[in-house]
Amino acid sequence: MNKIKELIENKELTSVPKVLESLQAIVALQEVEKKIMITRAGGIHLILQCMKMHSSVASLQEKACSALRNLCNNNVESKVRIAKDGGIPLILQAMKIHLSIAAVHQKACGVLRNLAINAENRVEIRQAGGIVQILHSMKKHSLVAAVQEQACGALLKLAINSENKVHIGKEQGISLILQAMKKHSDVAAVQAKACGALWNLSFNEENKITIGRAEGGIPLILQAVKVHISVPSVLQKAAGALRNLSSDDTNNIMIGREGGIPLLVKSMKMLSNPSFQEKMWSTMAHLSMNDHNNIMIGREGGIPLILKSLAAKSTAGPVLERLWFTLWNLSFHHDNRILVGEEGGIPILLNSMKAHTQNALVQEKACGTLWNLSIPDEHKGPIGKDGVALILKCMQVHSTVPIVQETACGALSNLSLHGENKIKIGKDGGITLIIEAMRNHSLVPEVLVQACSALSNLSFNSENKKMVVDEGGIPLILDAMRSHASDPAIQEQACRALQNLARKGEDRLIISQEGGAALIIKALKRHASSMVLQEEAALALQIMSINSDIKKEIIAIEGAIEVLMAAIERHSADPRFRKNILVLTLKVLAGYDVESTKMMNKTLNNTDTSGWGGGRGGTYGGNMDRDEF
Repeated sequence: MNKIKELIENKELTSVPKVLESLQAIVALQEVEKKIMITRAGGIHLILQCMKMHSSVASLQEKACSALRNLCNNNVESKVRIAKDGGIPLILQAMKIHLSIAAVHQKACGVLRNLAINAENRVEIRQAGGIVQILHSMKKHSLVAAVQEQACGALLKLAINSENKVHIGKEQGISLILQAMKKHSDVAAVQAKACGALWNLSFNEENKITIGRAEGGIPLILQAVKVHISVPSVLQKAAGALRNLSSDDTNNIMIGREGGIPLLVKSMKMLSNPSFQEKMWSTMAHLSMNDHNNIMIGREGGIPLILKSLAAKSTAGPVLERLWFTLWNLSFHHDNRILVGEEGGIPILLNSMKAHTQNALVQEKACGTLWNLSIPDEHKGPIGKDGVALILKCMQVHSTVPIVQETACGALSNLSLHGENKIKIGKDGGITLIIEAMRNHSLVPEVLVQACSALSNLSFNSENKKMVVDEGGIPLILDAMRSHASDPAIQEQACRALQNLARKGEDRLIISQEGGAALIIKALKRHASSMVLQEEAALALQIMSINSDIKKEIIAIEGAIEVLMAAIERHSADPRFRKNILVLTLKVLAGYDVESTKMMNKTLNNTDTSGWGGGRGGTYGGNMDRDEF
């Protein structure tokens, strides 16, 4: 401190050796309190005066930059003071004057990095030409790892600013960062700072494309992870860059093709840090949106890793959410669904769901995952045993969240194909909750589709059917058809539900009195190109027409017979379509009067019915479209 006091008290700036001694003393300071004391005593102003006075002395410029860097390290006040006293232009001037002196550029980039932690300084550095100067340093000293490290560190901080992101990209900064990674692949510090810079730059969409495609950054980032798999700083920064880059479809594919998935799985086993895990699982969530990557994650051990993390009580917050998001996406693939079961995953998933009932995002992804996992018949029983209660609890807790209601109804729809689950859902209040979801979210098509699908499957059970009717399910199904007449999925699932409900005489009357027949005819007419919907609607009419009065009502609807005949003609050549349903329905209805029978016979005589198959398929057990984080 004595040397520093001499500089401050005597202001002896002409003697270069003495100034260098004082600056070295400042460089060696560790205590933040002493740094603040020097700043407040005018030390920064004197250092900048020295830089002006001895601008041609490279050693002094280097040492002054080191001193400034140390003073503003963990010291907010010094960062502001250096900029306020004109330090930024002086640092850049030192870089220009001593262009060939690598040590000056190393230390100058280092202080610019610390200064750029301050938001206002980021702007001032760019406006003073600092970004261009840093990039010039990288070109000039491309073989000096220390310069590349500090320059990439400075760009990392500067790129937090949106305008700086654009400026660095336009000035070919991305190319220079990647060149640094190529030339210094064995230097962990360079790789960490470079990946960090790419991470911040890739928040900009154009930069994201440039890094991934134009400049080939993805292989270099993966190479950094591979070479420095045991270095946390490299893994952290690389994880951030890959998270951003993987949200672009083309980059997503490239990460998979470049062998990124097994490498990322390995890195997640190496570093358990929650921040790192969150970034990596975000990347995995993005990657799992691609079919090839989805399969690869399952094959490379991603599922056991997810299950292990979900089983850990310490897993929470963003990491937990990303894990569920990834698993939901993975569960769209059959092999992954089977693997979850084989790895003993179902109890783990249900325990995680139970432990986080208040987290709507977790419950949404959990229900979505159970929806998909319950497609294989062998999973329906194990999931249903404890899972039905958890799904219903989720619907109660998050009754106002449409996406939760959608995924929950989807899961219940699949689970209800299992006999015991069908009974359990009804007894445990599931029908009431499904109908409540329809009431609360009558404007949300996705909820209505899955709710109608669940009610259709559940109403194969006579007690459930009674509950659906008693809870007001029929009017709600018909309201869904009215309000969403243009949505073929709602019309299809509503017609399926009506088929089952109409099998009981008094319920047929309710459907009829609520205008159900006319709505079904409208669905047939409006969605003429949907083969499945045509069949579902026709069968609903056929079942309803068991009642002679309802049959008369259907015949009286304008264009009813013509709509059915048009459907037969339209789909008669398609072997995938079970046309016998339409024919049988037409026969049942047209047989009511002579004129309709003549019209029917004319249609059938003009239609090739050879090879028409018989019988209906099983009930719906599909899954939903996946979404991205």
